[in-house]
Amino acid sequence: MASQVSRPGWLLAVSIVLLLWGLVGGLACFMQVVMGSVPGAAPEDLALVRAMPLWFNLVYCVATLAAIVGAVALLLRSRHAVLWFGISAAAVVIQFGYVFLATDTLARKGAGAAGFPLFILIVALLEIWLAIHATRRGWLR
Repeated sequence: MASQVSRPGWLLAVSIVLLLWGLVGGLACFMQVVMGSVPGAAPEDLALVRAMPLWFNLVYCVATLAAIVGAVALLLRSRHAVLWFGISAAAVVIQFGYVFLATDTLARKGAGAAGFPLFILIVALLEIWLAIHATRRGWLR
């Protein structure tokens, strides 16, 4: 049986932060999909959320659930984190691609509306990079 390289402490800390990030995303998804609203949302944003097709909500759920599973896999030192983070990132691209290409969000709110979604995409890509890096270093099995 191959020996496993010891995981650096910072990787454990980052894994915990990514799990918390995923859980916050999951809570936001729950509020939007199940409860139909996010506290403090503007009426026009609520109308947009309620007008989204069913598949959009499913993609949102996949994005958040895959990020959570990816973070758990990272915590458990599983190389499957790469797969789960990849699924999450793909779902994020589909989700926000639809929001910005098929709705009038940019016209209504301006380019600034893309700021937080862009941050979410950057985090998703960094999650993939981290999982690949950790796998190559032998920190994940």
